[in-house]
Amino acid sequence: MKKIFLFIMMISGFTVFAQDIIVTKDSKKITGKILEVNTDNIKYKNWKNSEGPVYTLLKKDIVSILYENGE
Repeated sequence: MKKIFLFIMMISGFTVFAQDIIVTKDSKKITGKILEVNTDNIKYKNWKNSEGPVYTLLKKDIVSILYENGE
């Protein structure tokens, strides 16, 4: 029983952190899901409102992106 509980806790822990983090030039961290990367901008959805609108950021305003897979 304890093994099953630990397994469920471990899996739920991985899903909580499965998000992309965008860091902007003004040091703002945005958690979301990157949908599209173009030559001039990126499109993403806010992590807290995954059914909401698609946001766009210019690449020149972004310092880094940490994808959910660690890249």
